[in-house]
Amino acid sequence: MKRITHGDVDFDARVAEVIAGATASMGDVSGRVLGIIDEVKNEGDAALIRHIGMFDKWTPDSGSDLMISEDAIEAAYHATDDNLKEALIL
Repeated sequence: MKRITHGDVDFDARVAEVIAGATASMGDVSGRVLGIIDEVKNEGDAALIRHIGMFDKWTPDSGSDLMISEDAIEAAYHATDDNLKEALIL
């Protein structure tokens, strides 16, 4: 992950580059995401497991492997840097 800071000498150019890349690929991404959502709606866990394998390079054995305990979620929250949590709220 690259960080762009307002004080960077090339700030404007870097922001413009990010925006141009995001705008160019939004149509492709939107179509792909809608396709994935439809597959998960129609096929359930099987589609979800397939896409996890493609994107996360991990293939759960079953839908039960997708469950995350409340304790694990809370531990991850507390382990996350406060600056990152603040950025995600935006």
